[in-house]
Amino acid sequence: MDSTDLTTKLYVRTMDDSSTLLGYASICDSPANKIKEDYILNFDYLFETGSLDETYRTFLEEYDKNIYLYNSRLIPLEAEIAAYEDKITELEANITLYTNSIALDTEQINANSALAQELVAKYDNTNTEGTYIDAYNSSHPAIATIIPDANGNYYINLNA
Repeated sequence: MDSTDLTTKLYVRTMDDSSTLLGYASICDSPANKIKEDYILNFDYLFETGSLDETYRTFLEEYDKNIYLYNSRLIPLEAEIAAYEDKITELEANITLYTNSIALDTEQINANSALAQELVAKYDNTNTEGTYIDAYNSSHPAIATIIPDANGNYYINLNA
């Protein structure tokens, strides 16, 4: 046997496959793949040349068994993990939506506050307590009350 072509671990890529239920083909799902991993281990050359003795063969068999048992326990959890990943994606999308909504609301509040300040400056009919301005001229009844707060922000209360 020529060692130049020696491969002890061969990875096999998962491939898209529309003819399968999941939409992909993987050696992990093959009944012939005892360890259910995306690679194949082959130490035959090392055993044939005596580089590895039977102690290592026993160790490798135990390794294969343990990996198989571990992966067998993970298989039922795959659907649950996928559902959580979908939920995370949904929550991240909601966070982005809410963040954008807050930014738009903040922008609108700032625009309304600027408008209120402009109206205060233009129609300063503040009463003696300085709590509101409610008319912009004598020929039009008050349509809104502009209420300042302690921080210099203004709130508009529309009068019915």
